[in-house]
Amino acid sequence: MPDPFDRLLSRRGRLSHPWSTVASQPRRPDLISFGGGVPDPASLPLAELQRAARTVLKAEGTEALQYGTTYGDWALQEELAKRHAVHPDQVMIATGASGALDALCAAFLDPGDIVLTEEPTFTGSLWTFRAHGAELVPVPVDEGGLNTQALRRLLRDLRSKGKQPKLVYTTPDFQTPTGTTLHPSRRQELVEIAAEHGCLLVEDTAYTDIRIEGESLPPLLSLGPDQTVQIGTFSKTIGPGLRVGWLLGAPGAVAAAARVRTDMGSSVLLGRILARFLAQGSLEPHLARVRELYGAKRDTLVAALTEHVGENGAWSVPTGGFFLWLRLRRELDARQLLPLAQKEGVSFIPGFRFLVEDRPLPALRLAFSQLPLAAIKEGGRRLGKALQRA
Repeated sequence: MPDPFDRLLSRRGRLSHPWSTVASQPRRPDLISFGGGVPDPASLPLAELQRAARTVLKAEGTEALQYGTTYGDWALQEELAKRHAVHPDQVMIATGASGALDALCAAFLDPGDIVLTEEPTFTGSLWTFRAHGAELVPVPVDEGGLNTQALRRLLRDLRSKGKQPKLVYTTPDFQTPTGTTLHPSRRQELVEIAAEHGCLLVEDTAYTDIRIEGESLPPLLSLGPDQTVQIGTFSKTIGPGLRVGWLLGAPGAVAAAARVRTDMGSSVLLGRILARFLAQGSLEPHLARVRELYGAKRDTLVAALTEHVGENGAWSVPTGGFFLWLRLRRELDARQLLPLAQKEGVSFIPGFRFLVEDRPLPALRLAFSQLPLAAIKEGGRRLGKALQRA
């Protein structure tokens, strides 16, 4: 039976977030899932957060239980400003990175406006752009991250048609789903391209702090502070249940996003707790622990794929983040492989989920962050068996 209110739905109300279909799927205790990019539960810093929470509630409890501003709590603004070398007025606290992106889109996008986005990319960000009625133009991702030469060609073509894109979206560090890192030379070029074409550059840094090996690369914000806004979150490093993220960077863009918020700002209490967590020096030791943990998980997955998948697939070893992108050697759409894999007791996210437009794709995303080492090994074996069957 159709819902009697279907006729009243807005354009956005007729859309379905991809997570809405995932949440409704039955859970199988025997299934090893490489699906979700979720932190290892054992890595969550409970003791440090408890200490910070006790301090906040004892020292400033009533103040922490009041409303904040549309920019969020000032204490967390200041701590993040110090960490990212910007002024506190350039920081807006949001409900996760998704809340930051939603506010940014509300400030800058009208239906039909153009967003250039790397492809493949995070499904949630694609949905947010669609929810605001954006026209999405995909830019390919290769081993060096977003392909800047392809971006130049697309922008020239759009300009020749009299079209002006508004946003360029990228995850330069340990991108989801591919795990790639934007090459240093491309970082400067990307900032220059955005400036040349008058686009706001949106840098998603959800995984930047989870560097397993190698030296940190300059953020796009540092290369183009007037051209760039940066989206970040504590969901991948401290805990997704906090639902605390941020938008920072170009002052005018951050101010515009803060002006259009309808949620009365973020939680002051959580902001104060996280500000205390940062101020007491808990973040860096915690990051050192999780980097070691995820490094071991990544290495275990690579070893399992080498042993059990072998020539049936190809992959690059990510230097950070939660994901490995497995490209199938045979021209097999990963969604055709999925039911065979599930029969073997293993699951993953098929690559088509990360595309602007649905099409067959012989690739899949494997998230190694949440699973124990033994499950990663066994999951690799099961996946290899499913590929043999395919």
